[in-house]
Amino acid sequence: MRWLTCVALLASFSVDLAAHHPDRENQRVWPRLDLIPPLGVNLSPSYVRRYNRPTRRTGRVLYHIAPSSREGMTWHDASHQQAYRMDRGRLEKHFFYAKPWEGLKLGPRAETVQTAETLKPITSDHLREALRAEDRQLAKPRP
Repeated sequence: MRWLTCVALLASFSVDLAAHHPDRENQRVWPRLDLIPPLGVNLSPSYVRRYNRPTRRTGRVLYHIAPSSREGMTWHDASHQQAYRMDRGRLEKHFFYAKPWEGLKLGPRAETVQTAETLKPITSDHLREALRAEDRQLAKPRP
C-alpha cells in the first residue's frame, strides 16, 4: 500500500513539473483600435481661457453662490468694467504694490519680557571692540 501511495504522489508531482507556460514571446501582438480619437488638441480654446473670465451666466450664478470664489470675483470685476456689454477682450489685472508675503517682517520676534538673565544681541561694533581687546591682551608679553 505504501508503494502505491508513493507512486501516486510521484506521478502527480511529475505532471506539475512537466507543465510549461505559454510562449508569449513569439505570439503576434494585436494593436487596440482607437475608436474615439483624441479631440482635446483639435478643439478651439474655451471662452474662459480666451477672455480670462467666466461667461456672463456662469459668473453671475457663481457670484450669488460664493462671492469670494475666483470666478465670482472675476465676474464682479468684469461686470463693473462693462466687459460683457462692450465685448471687451482679455482682462488681466496688474498689481503695483507689495504682495502680502512681501510685507511680512522677517527675523526673530521682539523680546517682550526683559529679565537680568536675558541675553542681549551683540552689535558688530561691540564685537569688533571685544576682538581688539582680546588681541591686545594676547599681544602683551607675559612676565
